[in-house]
Amino acid sequence: MNPHELGKKLETVGLPVAYNLFKQKQTKDYLIYIYSATISGSDEGSELIEYSYTIELYTRNKEVSVENKILDLLTGVDVEQSETIYIESEKRFMTAFSFSSLTIKED
Repeated sequence: MNPHELGKKLETVGLPVAYNLFKQKQTKDYLIYIYSATISGSDEGSELIEYSYTIELYTRNKEVSVENKILDLLTGVDVEQSETIYIESEKRFMTAFSFSSLTIKED
């Protein structure tokens, strides 16, 4: 799964989604995703890309149903879900989901 595909999947959760940050302060619950990429070796001439993703869910209340929607989108992927923490300065809860995805670089 590449970053564009992940962004499209996250949009189906029904919350605003942004890569890295929103330009304007959000008043509703929202999702942020970030990633890094490692390009390595080749598989018969094709470069492999390993994406390491983090999805951050920011909510006013602990939202287990939204957390489950995110996990359902990532079925078949090993996902590490963090403990939910409260960020006083934001007046929001944050839960992070981390996982990796290996793809073949397309030309």
